[in-house]
Amino acid sequence: MENKFSWTQEYRRSWEVDSKKDQELLPAQTKTFNANRKCIIRHLLVAIDTSSSIEKSDYVPTIRNIVSTTLPRFIELFKQSNPLSILSFMTCKSVFEKYSKEFDPNHLLNSIGSGDFSFLNCLKSGIEFLKDNTYTAELLVITASIKTKDSGSYDQVLSEIKKNNIKINIISVCGEVTLFKKVCSISNGLFCVPMNSYDLENILVRFAEPLESLESTNVLVKLGFPKLAQKSGICTCHLKFHSGLYECPVCHTDICSLPSQCPICETQLVSPLNISKSYYYLYPLKPFELNSCGSCSKCGLPSKTQCQNCNSYYCEKCDYFVQNSLNFCVFC
Repeated sequence: MENKFSWTQEYRRSWEVDSKKDQELLPAQTKTFNANRKCIIRHLLVAIDTSSSIEKSDYVPTIRNIVSTTLPRFIELFKQSNPLSILSFMTCKSVFEKYSKEFDPNHLLNSIGSGDFSFLNCLKSGIEFLKDNTYTAELLVITASIKTKDSGSYDQVLSEIKKNNIKINIISVCGEVTLFKKVCSISNGLFCVPMNSYDLENILVRFAEPLESLESTNVLVKLGFPKLAQKSGICTCHLKFHSGLYECPVCHTDICSLPSQCPICETQLVSPLNISKSYYYLYPLKPFELNSCGSCSKCGLPSKTQCQNCNSYYCEKCDYFVQNSLNFCVFC
């Protein structure tokens, strides 16, 4: 006899996630390109709404928990796709709260959400961090509020956004808000409403990849190519001990990893590999042709594909590494 009443059925733990269902819900990530110019040198500022709405349980267990677990995966993907860009974070509710160049939930999300959300003050704070910047300025607001409590007009803020060419993107977790959608439309940004936590992760992937550039002017950015110093010590960027350090070619400051921005002279420190990965979005790597008549030019195993430009052979593993990690042919 089937159970006809819900109270006689087995208790369902809605907060537990089935890994198999996760893989089915997450679509395959396919990169598409067009002839439009991309913004490969960006400054993306992620603004998190820490008002009382962050404690909502629309996403089990809470929106705070979903944001804390989703952003670290987004950060890793952003750094891989944008090695020449800057990623920073800030929290705000009725007023601006905290700003950091690294996402640390214990620092940014260490207090219970309270009060109302002011979208106007959030935009004003974002403009202060993004204006007068040589990078392509983008502001990504993650909010669960369906209302905003402001004391002022949006006319001056919108004019500042247009003046500084700041692109406003909003992820409204709990539904569509006309004001949020209008501001995104004016600044040529994206407005997204995720259906669930898996959809939120997929939406963040779109912001990890460089967006199209609508500007016609070119901007020069100061880059530095540091050398690996054969010494150990404390890095200036994190104040932690490391066995191998990089030395800034401008101010000779020790840093621990690349790419990064020098904390002293603010020079963007990169390696030639970072430049090559960034150019992938401007000049995408063409798919290799199937050819199993030779041996891999890298490891010597039987080949599977062949580069169309230099006629180099690749086995299955090397082909996967080149197409998904390096994004450029090592022999061209």
